[in-house]
Amino acid sequence: MSAKYEAELRALDGIGLSDVEMEHTLTALIAFVNGVARATLANRRSRDQSGQDDTQWWQQVEPALSAFIGYGQEFPTAVRVSRALGDTTGKANDPEGAYRFGLALLLDGLAKRREISES
Repeated sequence: MSAKYEAELRALDGIGLSDVEMEHTLTALIAFVNGVARATLANRRSRDQSGQDDTQWWQQVEPALSAFIGYGQEFPTAVRVSRALGDTTGKANDPEGAYRFGLALLLDGLAKRREISES
């Protein structure tokens, strides 16, 4: 056991979760944060190596990618969602936005679970 683990669990203690739910919540949160951190670092490395920002990179790659796999017809949902992300954020990938959205989902889910357990 470690002081780090104790401190992490204390943040969840007393919010209506069982001990096993506390461990599962902590593991899920840590995995979520690690995944987003890895994606963020990969994006930064790629951007640093290419010297281009996300928008410049996507503008360069997207036409060739579209022509190569004809993905507009085969993957209409992926095309629509990717374009919406690009139009909204100016990015080909947005791990920071995904982090904010995902963390809000996790916290909302915990709050809802607490409401249900208290009623």
